[in-house]
Amino acid sequence: MKLAIAMLALGIMPAFAHIVFQGATVSDGATVKDPHEVRLQFSENLEPGFSSAVLSDAAGKPVAVTRARGGHAITLPSHGLKPGAYTVSWHGMGHNRHRIKGSLRFNVVK
Repeated sequence: MKLAIAMLALGIMPAFAHIVFQGATVSDGATVKDPHEVRLQFSENLEPGFSSAVLSDAAGKPVAVTRARGGHAITLPSHGLKPGAYTVSWHGMGHNRHRIKGSLRFNVVK
């Protein structure tokens, strides 16, 4: 009890952080030539069964790519995309079961 009161008095609280999307190798709104991959980075390890991403073309049709989930990232190999607009929609869950989701858009040019 004394330890808990001392921690509270010193402002030391246990961390109950939630997972945070930290960015991607292709920025939202970017125009790129040939992205070899789109890597989504998160602040903590992802729960693989509850974390994924989909790459879609301008018509909203999913582009067939292999998704790799591991550690703090989801990677979508995207080499050889045709010129046009693309969207990556993603969702992730951290170890504390907090869920986040988002999307980013980018354009591919020759």
